[in-house]
Amino acid sequence: MTTYEEILPKLLPILKDNWPATVATTEDLDANFYDLGLDSLDVSSLVLAVEENFSVIISDEQLEEISSINDIVRFLQKDRS
Repeated sequence: MTTYEEILPKLLPILKDNWPATVATTEDLDANFYDLGLDSLDVSSLVLAVEENFSVIISDEQLEEISSINDIVRFLQKDRS
């Protein structure tokens, strides 16, 4: 099983490289994407980056349950368990 501590260090550089202002503190990890300043195009690009970097496919149904960085981490944990 892949742990939170293993996933987050791989995910944060993707966010910081593409959307530098998204993660300033650990409190931001639970914030809604839109509260972090991402629009729907940014979220789509983020999903594509996650799929590419983690070799996963996020279905539309699964995407409906993802609204924060921590949600992505939890999805990846489930996918890898």
